[in-house]
Amino acid sequence: MPLFEYRCRTCNHVYESLARNALSPAEPCPKCKSRQVEKLFSTFSAPASQSSSTSCAGPGCGMPVNTCCGGSCGLN
Repeated sequence: MPLFEYRCRTCNHVYESLARNALSPAEPCPKCKSRQVEKLFSTFSAPASQSSSTSCAGPGCGMPVNTCCGGSCGLN
């Protein structure tokens, strides 16, 4: 199921909610229970290119474990 980000128009609380699809009704605000919410445009994170010289692989970065970029982690 996709994860959508919403902002409550009543209290300005921003939260995430799982939905079956993009047309599913939004869950009410978990803070104030208002149904006056708007879906936000979310950005996504893409893993850095393996040729990058500024980042080193780590848990959750999307690159294989023990992959080093730029020699900063001592694997080269």
